Order: sequence, then structure tokens, then C-alpha cells
Amino acid sequence: MAQERDARDDGLLAEHTVQAILDARTAQLARRGDGGAAPQDSSDALLVCAVGAELYALFVDQVSAVVTWRAPSPVPGSLPGVLGLIADKAVTYNLADMGVLLGMPAPDRRQDGMLLLLRHQRPRIALAVDRVERVTSTYQPATEGDRPAAAPDAMTAFMRDEAGNGAEPGRGFALLDMNLLLKPLLETTTKPGAH
Repeated sequence: MAQERDARDDGLLAEHTVQAILDARTAQLARRGDGGAAPQDSSDALLVCAVGAELYALFVDQVSAVVTWRAPSPVPGSLPGVLGLIADKAVTYNLADMGVLLGMPAPDRRQDGMLLLLRHQRPRIALAVDRVERVTSTYQPATEGDRPAAAPDAMTAFMRDEAGNGAEPGRGFALLDMNLLLKPLLETTTKPGAH
């Protein structure tokens, strides 16, 4: 079944998309062994997000939550792409624009989209994306001819959904290495200012 946004243009995910994200995370947690370590195959589900006209993916287990847009508190002197600070459940996150981290031009003023709250502990980081498209665990390598326009060093592979899972036919997405994507933020963060 295709994972599509709700017809309302209010920035909220459709109920079935939220449910798919929660189901994928619940299944992943249920597969954990007694020792608390996830088995090798439990982290294969990908969260596919739209940034501009392109699709990018990261592993579901790298995200603790997906929340609707909220305006950040600006931080003077912050790095390019860092929009400011947000709070979720009494935890402060550094909010960065994924598009800027991928080398895209900064939007004039971001006012909507979705926020990916990452599991990264120090500093806590959230990424702003335009939309969350779907969760998929049925994907395969795609052709080089369909690579996204912004193909930074953080892109580790170009994938596409396997036939029959309801995804847009032929629409590929870039799988991101989050360590490489976040490297500019992590290299400049000092412990006293880390949130």
C-alpha cells in the first residue's frame, strides 16, 4: 500500500504513515534479543524523506521520533544549516536543515515540514525535511542515471523500492551515511555547548 500524505496541507503526516513508522519501530524492538542488542537484520527498514525534489533515506533505528514542524529558537553565530534549538519532551535538540547539510541552497525561511529527532546522544540533533514519504524494507540498488542532483559524500548508495510495495515506480532514493552527513555539526560542537 502506498504511503501518501494526508490530503490536508497542514504539515501533518497521514494516519497510515504515522502508523507505518510506529509499526516498523515496534517490530524492530520486538526482534531484540534478551541482551538488548538488535539482531543483524533488524535495522534494514529505511525512512524515506523528501528534501526539495529529491528523496533521501536513513535507517529507521537512527530516528527516535518524527514530529511536526515547530519554530526553533535561533542561536546567534550558529553554523550554516543550523536553524536553532527545539525542545521535545523536555529534551533540547539542535535543529539542522537536511537540505543545507546535503549542499542545497538554504531556504529563505523554513516554516513547515517534518522533524526527525535522531538517536544521536551528544549533541542531540533534529533534522528538518520537507516530507516523510514512507518506511520501506524492500529495496534494491538503482541505476546510476537516476542519482539525485545533490549527491554528497554522505550518500552511500542509490536505492529504489522493489516492485509491488506500492512505491512510485522507478523513483529512487539516496541512502545516507548519517555520520558523514552530521560530521560538520559534530566537528564544531564542544562539550560545554552540547545539548
